[in-house]
Amino acid sequence: MTVDPLGGPARGPPKSEAKWLPPVETPPTRSDGWPPNLLGASAITRSLAFPALLVGRGPSLLAMSTPFHRLLAPDPEGTPFPAPFAAALTRALGGETVLLPNFSFPVPSGAGGRFDISLGPLRDEADAVLAAFVLLLPTRSEPSSRPEDPAFRTVAEGVPLLVWRASADGRWSWAGPQWTRFTGQTETESLGEGWLAPVHPEDRPAALRAWEEAAAAGRLEVELRIRRAADGRHAWHMIRAAPLYDEAGALAEWVGTTTDIHEMKQRQQLQDLVVSELQHRTRNLLALVRSLARKTLSASRSTEVFERDFHRRLDALARAQALASRSPEGHAAFDQILAAELAAHAHGRSAQVETGGPSGIMLGANAVQILALVLHELATNAVKHGALSQPAARLTIRWRLHPQGTHSPPAESEAAHLKVEWRESGVRMPQDPAPSRDGGYGRELIERALPYQLGACTSFTLGPDGVRCTIELPVLPQAAEPA
Repeated sequence: MTVDPLGGPARGPPKSEAKWLPPVETPPTRSDGWPPNLLGASAITRSLAFPALLVGRGPSLLAMSTPFHRLLAPDPEGTPFPAPFAAALTRALGGETVLLPNFSFPVPSGAGGRFDISLGPLRDEADAVLAAFVLLLPTRSEPSSRPEDPAFRTVAEGVPLLVWRASADGRWSWAGPQWTRFTGQTETESLGEGWLAPVHPEDRPAALRAWEEAAAAGRLEVELRIRRAADGRHAWHMIRAAPLYDEAGALAEWVGTTTDIHEMKQRQQLQDLVVSELQHRTRNLLALVRSLARKTLSASRSTEVFERDFHRRLDALARAQALASRSPEGHAAFDQILAAELAAHAHGRSAQVETGGPSGIMLGANAVQILALVLHELATNAVKHGALSQPAARLTIRWRLHPQGTHSPPAESEAAHLKVEWRESGVRMPQDPAPSRDGGYGRELIERALPYQLGACTSFTLGPDGVRCTIELPVLPQAAEPA
């Protein structure tokens, strides 16, 4: 039976045990009840610009990127689950990072079939594995063998790039021409332990240890960086060797190959980077949700009030995440964040709202989340008590970009700053304002969270006819020119 990543039965119709990818028309597993960090990882996976999957236990398909979706074709029978991939997925869900080089992966669209696949675990704060993140990159085709010599073709197809032989004690006795061309060594220079010269100095101890353990293990296998003569750079290689025995059963020599795995290592590093970014974003998101719950609970008079306010704040956070998921880095433009909040709060009151400022001022991932919550709190306050609660009142929001911060310390003033002005006018103020009218959680975000987390300069004033709020914060370098 298919199960979701939380351990219970998967929502939606069960899939056949012989199939794993559903038809394109079938949506991924529903996300009701997922923890926030898994929701964030799912959104990020869908936004990636290369084929990727997020897979839960069972297995259940949690999310796929658009490039992977394009590889699939309508397939009413589903796509068969390759057994080696199933084993690798099980290991990834068990906490391992697994590589499947040059793997034949069933793609019903026929857009390609061989991929370098890396699978890694996505963990929660307690280090428990929630899901497996899968990255697929098409394998580059290799040049064909020389057709004029069938014997050469047979050998070339069976022998990796660099070939060598060594005596029983691991000292090289012969190096093929592939080795000499790649490293620039002559065959004589590579003999004995001379082959270690082009090996990266940091990897030589590992090479020697591998040789010390090879006889007992009955094989040699070690990853090393080897200097390339063409440009002097080191490229990752997998060195493997098999023992040959004489008629008496004694070890006579080793026959070895050295295969270029540099591109595969780079893809593994990309996999690690993407998973690390997923972990970082989802942990930040989880911490923010916990803070929201704690602050909302402390200010709620009843469970009904807590449920209402907490859900509305989560909705604001979800809107921000939807915008941020369009960028691989989690960035979003200020005008888009503002438009999303006004659409959620000012519907039917748009005639009372006036906005103006350049578009496309990009904010970093952390700024997107906090500023979305600030705008949500200001808009909520305006709907309850301020300009959006009285037909004759008005709300004006202006923003502009400064080449330098007007209130920043000298060390920070060189960065471009966004200045936002929120001004309510024409509000009939009560003689004795309620405590909530003073800003509450929103004011705490403005006066404490923004300066502490983003280095912002802020002010919040309850004027005679409405709220006045200004926020000035640094923005991303690419937003340095006004749109």
